[in-house]
Amino acid sequence: MNSLQRVRVIFPFLFHFNFFPMNKMISIIKFTSCLAVALAVAGTAFAQDKTEVMTTPFGATVPPDAEIDTTPFGGVKISIAAGAGTMSKMSVVSFPLYNHPEGVGAVVGKITAVTSTTISDENAEWAVPSFVTAESPMFLRIKSGAAEGRTFQITSNTADTLTISSSDGVSTTAIDFVSLGVVADDTYEIIVGDTILSAFGRGTIDGDDAPLGGSNINNADVIRYYNNGQWQLYFYSLASNTWENLSRISVNNMVISPDSCILYERRMGTLSFVLTGFVPTVQRQVVVRNGGATMLSAFLPVDITLNELGLEKMPGWVKSTVFNSADKVSLFLNGNWMICYHNGTRWTNLSRQAVGDSIIDAGTAMNIERADSLQTTGTVFKQSLPYEL
Repeated sequence: MNSLQRVRVIFPFLFHFNFFPMNKMISIIKFTSCLAVALAVAGTAFAQDKTEVMTTPFGATVPPDAEIDTTPFGGVKISIAAGAGTMSKMSVVSFPLYNHPEGVGAVVGKITAVTSTTISDENAEWAVPSFVTAESPMFLRIKSGAAEGRTFQITSNTADTLTISSSDGVSTTAIDFVSLGVVADDTYEIIVGDTILSAFGRGTIDGDDAPLGGSNINNADVIRYYNNGQWQLYFYSLASNTWENLSRISVNNMVISPDSCILYERRMGTLSFVLTGFVPTVQRQVVVRNGGATMLSAFLPVDITLNELGLEKMPGWVKSTVFNSADKVSLFLNGNWMICYHNGTRWTNLSRQAVGDSIIDAGTAMNIERADSLQTTGTVFKQSLPYEL
């Protein structure tokens, strides 16, 4: 398996990992190189006393002098609902965990210099090139300072400098690190992104524990991805043994942004897989269109409520008792979209019922529709973490 790619395991799977919020505590299983160490993360590490050999739940031991990484690492089960042959069923999927690349130099560090589209770390010792392979896109995430939680795709690198894409996919204004307030001494990390192939693998003729392949979108599973303001459709072609768009061009390496999601239309039985990786440790900052639609991942490996999301606190969010005048967010619940808007007092649905306690499941997403007509400008939404580490 390519070490740069997210681990993807089709069920049945020996271990089943889930994240549960419990009074702002996350209890997880750390799974690294077949060594599983139980961690209960509540501000302190599980293994404070290194004078004794620790035994894991699966019989392996950890040496007394072993360094234990207390950043939660584990897995989230993603389930895509079963369709019925000619009748497909839709699921909303996003990827709430992340991984660092291996063998490329520093994957976390401190910025030593900044330009409009580059950051430098004089201690990074990055391999050249490391972060520009089409099948394994890489992203830079800022972890402190004014831009904490912003994520950018890396387009090139030298031994000490990263260059990022100047487009955020929303605004026509180019990204500028200086304008965003990124400065020397801010911290960063490098994360591995997903492509349509690395996330879902190759299709098969029967769709057994895999995407259902076919000759066109009418007899295969279909993936819908919202990119640059428009929907794009993809399916797995058995003829070319590749994911294709409607123009029959291969899209195996189409990048799925960490802040976005896909709509998966399944024709066969339930498709389940486990995504493994690190739990987000900083807030998210992401650009939302001021007008029109923005498909946004749920971001977190834990379920949260619409009230906890805090979308109504975003600068410029339009609250109104008149549905047509308000900004809206749609949640995919029980196989259907529920449109919600904030009336200035609470979140409500079209029937004017209170829906602030509606659950946004981990690994799902939301569709934001803003009332403004300006679709080429955006506003930053800050999503705080609902847990403490």
